[in-house]
This record gives sequence, structure tokens and C-alpha cells, in this order.
Amino acid sequence: LPDLETTVNKVLGVVSRLKAARQADLSKAQAEAASAAKSQFLADISHELRTPLHAIIMYSELILEEHRNDTDLQRDASQIRIAGRHLMTLINDLLDYSKLEAGRLVLKPEVFSVAKLVSELAGLMKTALAGRGNLLQVAVGDGVTDMNADLTRVRQCLLNLLSNACKFTEKGLITVQVVIEGEALVFSVTDTGIGMTREQCGRIFARWEQADHTTAKSYGGSGLGLAITSQLVELMGGRMGVESSPGQGSVFTIRLPVEVPEKVG
Repeated sequence: LPDLETTVNKVLGVVSRLKAARQADLSKAQAEAASAAKSQFLADISHELRTPLHAIIMYSELILEEHRNDTDLQRDASQIRIAGRHLMTLINDLLDYSKLEAGRLVLKPEVFSVAKLVSELAGLMKTALAGRGNLLQVAVGDGVTDMNADLTRVRQCLLNLLSNACKFTEKGLITVQVVIEGEALVFSVTDTGIGMTREQCGRIFARWEQADHTTAKSYGGSGLGLAITSQLVELMGGRMGVESSPGQGSVFTIRLPVEVPEKVG
């Protein structure tokens, strides 16, 4: 009887472990299905919102073009365009987030001039810089020529850092620097803005997070921009970092290989 009792207990233990393993597999499958459904929902709703929003932005630009002498109409149309572009940025963030979640974001490398890219970014930032009273300095180091990477994604990452620097800096200086270190290019965006504590630096790359709730209320944003940028940099085989002090500004750094392979992530 003791042997029988021991055998029964062993069998019951095995059955219990099998049930637990099956439940774990089921929970994992359910979680993956829920994640896929969420990503698909975000992708679908992003596409649905983009079409009417494009029309709103285009119509506001048409008003600005055709009614240049109407000050009141210019002011209203300009506000509509600003709000529309802001909303489009949030929608694009959601779309990128859904692609990264689902592992469907494809990198398409091409050869391009780094100096030309930085110059284009400076041009794109003119209006935002003027609106905040900021100055922009650009420094491209010796030996920095071309890189083979996804131009759209590299531009997106740098533009996001520049936009953040401008948003959190007023009547200050923003500097973009590019240097080559071995087989990598190091992009740094430095500002003289509000800065962050060490604790804030530790959480700003998490999705839906900003430095703190006060920052979110004062400056807006979805909290996705830096998280997406960080994931894109990792997908391209690079890494991203930040150094900052309250009241002393911030330095965001992106290190990318000169040759970024085609990849899906």
C-alpha cells in the first residue's frame, strides 16, 4: 500500500504539472492573439484617420495660399494646419507602434549623403525653431560622407530628437553633431532646455511615458516618439542614449552602423 500511495502521488504530480504547462501555453497563445488583435486595430484605425486628416490639412494650406491678405482667415487656417499636422504625427506614431509590435516594420537601405540629410533637417526645423526663439548649429565631422541605411527611418529618428529639443527649449541653442567612430556614425542632438533628472532619463524610452505628468500637460505629445525612435535605432543595429541635468539641457545620442542591412522587425 505505501508503494501504491507513492505511485499515485507521483502520477498526480505529473498530471498537475502537465495541466500547469498546458494552461501556460494557452495563456501565452491568448496573450499573443490579443497583442496581434491590438496591433491590427491600431493599424486599421490609423489608416482610417489619415485620409480625412490629409484632406483637412490640404484644405487649410489652400486657404493660406489663396487668402493671403485676410489676416483673420490666415490665423484660423494656420491654427487648423498646426493642429492637423500635430494629430497626423500622433497617428503616424500609432501606425509605427503597431508595425513594431507586430514585427512588420521593414527597413529599406539606400546610400545617401549624411551632410545633405542634416542640412535638410535644419531646413525642416526652421519654422519650429523660429516659433520658440531657438538657434540651430550643425557640425558634420571630417570623414563623414555617405551611409547605407533606411533614409526615411534615420530622418524620422533625428527629426524626432530635434522636435523634442525644440519643444523643451525656449530662446536657447540646439546643436546637431555627426562624427564617425570606426564603422559607426554617432549623431548627437544637444539642447539648452529644461533638462531632466536621472529618474526621468530612465523612463523616457518606455512607451506612453514622458518625463512626468507635468511635462505631459505642459508640452503635450503621446509619449510614443522616443520609444519608437529607440526601437527603430535598435532595429537598425544601433543604440541610443541620453544625458541630462535639470535646468542644464539634454544630450541625446544615436549610434548607427554605416552599413545597415535590410531587415524586418
